[in-house]
Amino acid sequence: MRMSKVPVERVFFDGPMPVAGDNYEFTIDCGAVYFGVLYDAEGALLQVKQYFYSEAETEDDMEQTVLEDELLSVDCRDYPAKAYLLTKEEKGKEWLRFHAIVPDEIDPDYFYQKYLGK
Repeated sequence: MRMSKVPVERVFFDGPMPVAGDNYEFTIDCGAVYFGVLYDAEGALLQVKQYFYSEAETEDDMEQTVLEDELLSVDCRDYPAKAYLLTKEEKGKEWLRFHAIVPDEIDPDYFYQKYLGK
């Protein structure tokens, strides 16, 4: 198995804006692939999902969402994320898998106050 680092281009804090009791979502943009990362109201990691840009979901769609303030840029020091491409050859066939490394926990109050200004 081979592992290579995939550059994280941008990290976003997703909207609609969280309120007490809601989940917190981040988007990690790595170019052709991106990850949706979900935390509960206490900041515990719930899930990480992988997505690919396609004809239906393009990078332009993400740019439009950023312009509409539904995605807020996050400083990489506040949310350290890494992404990797795993490559494995099995029975003469090669398979690929993208993998994100994200914090197990976040401080929801910190993100709420810093990025939403409330």
